[in-house]
Formats: sequence, structure tokens, C-alpha cells
Amino acid sequence: MLYGQTASTGAIRGRVVDAANGTIPNVIVSAVSDATGTTRSGLTDAGGSYTLSLLPPGVYQMKFTARGFKTEVPSPVTVTVTEITSVNIAMAIGTQQQTVEVNAEAVPLVQSESATLGTVVEGSTIQPCP
Repeated sequence: MLYGQTASTGAIRGRVVDAANGTIPNVIVSAVSDATGTTRSGLTDAGGSYTLSLLPPGVYQMKFTARGFKTEVPSPVTVTVTEITSVNIAMAIGTQQQTVEVNAEAVPLVQSESATLGTVVEGSTIQPCP
């Protein structure tokens, strides 16, 4: 069963590990919308997994923070309607005052998380309909 998005929202899901590929629980995962400035936050579970659901479409700045690890700031993430965007992070040991910025283009050409399709329909398209 898929949770995390509706016909007008999307989600960001992923896993956080350390340099030895061990899972990191209780990582604070934050996503800040470029368009509105609103922040959605959550924590990783015991397996290092997280899901930020019901996100309006747009570009989000992600931040991963955990005690004993450097703060990770990956490249901005684009959320689209009815899709789940994957953002997996490997955190380095350090202090929270140290920030690692990761600049990489990781936009998948094919969305493989689900077979659901969706699109945004403008009001001007709907108004002429009978």
C-alpha cells in the first residue's frame, strides 16, 4: 500500500546511513519549500528510513542533522504530484557545526517508486468545460 501523496501532493523518501553503510536512527530530516518557505520535518526510524509525505509540488532544500555527524545538505530536490522522490544520504562522522554540501544532479528520468500518474491542471483549462 502506498502512503505519502495524494492527487495533488508528492513525497520524499529515503534512507540515511553512515560511512560503513550502517543505519542511523533519529536523524532530523527537514525539507524547506523554495516557493513558500514552509518546513516539513521528520525523524528516521530504527532502520534509518524516513518519509516526508503530503508535500505540495515544488523545489525543496533538504537538511539532515544527527548528533555525532556532520550536517548534510544535498542538492535541491523537486517534488512532483503523485510521485515519491528518493533521497538517500551517507552521513560522515563529525560535529553538527560542520556542514557538508552535496552538489549532484540526481533527477531520475523514470519514476520507479509507483505506477501512479498525475499532473497539475490549470484553472483556465477547466473553466471552458461544460
